[in-house]
Amino acid sequence: MPRDPLQPDELRLPAGKAALVVRWGDDTATLPAEFLRVESPSAEVKGHGPGQARLVSGKRGVTIAGLEPMGAYAVKITFSDGHASGLYTWALLKRLADEQESLWQAYLDDMDRAGLSRDRTGAAVLRKGLGAGVALVLGLAAFSAYAAPLAAVPTPAPMLLLVENAHVPQARAGEDVAVTMSLANPTSQTITLTGAATPFADHTLLQRYAKTDTGLVQMQTLNAVAIEPHKQVLFVPGALELRLLQVTTALQTGLEVPLTLRFADGTLRTVRVDIR
Repeated sequence: MPRDPLQPDELRLPAGKAALVVRWGDDTATLPAEFLRVESPSAEVKGHGPGQARLVSGKRGVTIAGLEPMGAYAVKITFSDGHASGLYTWALLKRLADEQESLWQAYLDDMDRAGLSRDRTGAAVLRKGLGAGVALVLGLAAFSAYAAPLAAVPTPAPMLLLVENAHVPQARAGEDVAVTMSLANPTSQTITLTGAATPFADHTLLQRYAKTDTGLVQMQTLNAVAIEPHKQVLFVPGALELRLLQVTTALQTGLEVPLTLRFADGTLRTVRVDIR
């Protein structure tokens, strides 16, 4: 399964969840939650056809409540105001990143013309100012007031986690496999892994095998795995496992599995898992 060239290498929520940080290789974009909300691809915002886009007001201060990967093509974003019907494809995220300044300026211009405010909730109105030829660029002085609160946001601890030797064995479609990998925490705070997702499997499972008092080996399903400060956790088949259940396609040597790790603070981090 070829990888979408626009699929981000990382998606993460900084502290406060006021923005989504998206990384493609060496390029990183910080997309404010308010910007993502008013540019939602949902029918509520974009309508069902040309000329039906709606101008959404009163969204200053909105944050991102959750992220949910949708296969290998998009992410569903849930906002603090309850909006959750927009699927942000990789291509859309890249366009929003590339055109952020001009799109934001066009939104502000449309708000002024409609007499609406970012601070108070108002009725949505038909939006007519955002055509394909928009080329307005927001001046640095004006834009800095909007972006400044995000500049000092620290990198979430899960993004500093050292992921090493991640691999899975070959498998036929429909089989289960366990991921072997090492997670080392170089930070001074506990990092908690709560789950994972991949388009190569129906679902995943965290589990541990442990001996009972009678000497029997018993499997325990886990809701989370904590990586203590300056400690390392090893995922090894038959011990602590991150298992991919019912792989959706044959796993063959030389390919890679994109695995999105989910953490307790809401951070999502995608890593590449070798097939050996």
